[in-house]
Amino acid sequence: RKENIIYQTEKDILKEWFMEHIENPYINDQSKLKLSKMTGLGSKQISTWFMNARKRFWHPIKNKKRKRKSKILYLFFVRT
Repeated sequence: RKENIIYQTEKDILKEWFMEHIENPYINDQSKLKLSKMTGLGSKQISTWFMNARKRFWHPIKNKKRKRKSKILYLFFVRT
């Protein structure tokens, strides 16, 4: 199997897009094509990178916010 190494400069470009779209980090085909041209990575590599980034970074943050919001709502309703 061929190793698909993504170098730091390429990761930085992907991370920048990810952080700019942190509220909804699901990349569309147009943006994927643009990032592919900027990084030299294939469409599949970019899709996989974003899928992994959402799993490792975005979902835990999103779930933490949801738990915090649920706790605040629980405390609000229990104390009133």
